[in-house]
Amino acid sequence: VKRVSVHYTGLSFISPEQLQFSHKLQGFDSDFSDWTSDRIVSYTNLKPGTYTLFLKTKNGDDIESDVFQGLVLIKEPFYWQTVSFWLMVILCAGGCLGGIVYLITRSKYAHRLEIAKGKTDSLLLHIFPEHVARILSNNPNACVAERHDNVSILFADIVDFTRFASAFSPNRVVEILNTLFTKFDERAKKEYIEKIKTIGDAYMAAIFNADNDPDAAKRCIHYARGMLQDLETFNKEEGTHFTMRIGINTGSVVAGVIGKTKFIYDIWGDSVNVASRMESTGIAGKIHVSERIYLLTKDSFSYSEPVTVEVKGKGLMKTYFLE
Repeated sequence: VKRVSVHYTGLSFISPEQLQFSHKLQGFDSDFSDWTSDRIVSYTNLKPGTYTLFLKTKNGDDIESDVFQGLVLIKEPFYWQTVSFWLMVILCAGGCLGGIVYLITRSKYAHRLEIAKGKTDSLLLHIFPEHVARILSNNPNACVAERHDNVSILFADIVDFTRFASAFSPNRVVEILNTLFTKFDERAKKEYIEKIKTIGDAYMAAIFNADNDPDAAKRCIHYARGMLQDLETFNKEEGTHFTMRIGINTGSVVAGVIGKTKFIYDIWGDSVNVASRMESTGIAGKIHVSERIYLLTKDSFSYSEPVTVEVKGKGLMKTYFLE
């Protein structure tokens, strides 16, 4: 109830119409009202609480009556005026605010995690083959150990680079290798060759032939030729005279990720050793291949007459030089 009205009257046996009234609602009014002939008093928007209405009257001769305590009013609070209601409002508001802050924080955190994961995934893709990067992205502690067949392995080495490097400053040595190997990396990415690692001035790459593609070995030969072209271009641009030996073999390997901090993806096996041996027993500016590579690519490329070399642990092997 927003408005309270109280009707009252008084008794006079001489001139009741001359009666006047004055009222005071204790708890609301500070003093009695002015005299009035009205017989009704109204109050609007009383605060919750207990009130007492006092009345007095006077007749036409200005004789006042005693003060009469007429009525006790108890104004119950609306539900929105209760302490429990406001406690509930505060709790709800706090909960909503907390929920909003949580959602915003979670969204920002999730966004940061997504950015961080994207950077991590990008970094992993630069270090590992795509399928290995996916494994480590989903489970950084995963043990990656695989066997692959029909892998074409390439080793390349700059001839006498150690002797040349002694004539250059450290900055120049790093600049030369970085510029040249970047060319090899870009070519490898373009031709879908997997760079394995570099060791000093040696460069190792491979083609994992999971689909038994008969042209995988040919692609490796094309890539090796491209490396020699990149080196020739580099020599013209830099005024250097570097030469390079390249060795290629194909076969089965074991591959995996070693380490947890400075980790590396590497491959092992006799096939890797033979490819390395093809490089070390090769000729500067030539591509030296095993008999297995020769048999896979002889219809597409011209080769020299067979050359017999001794491979540690394998004995004498028949090898060929790409013409």
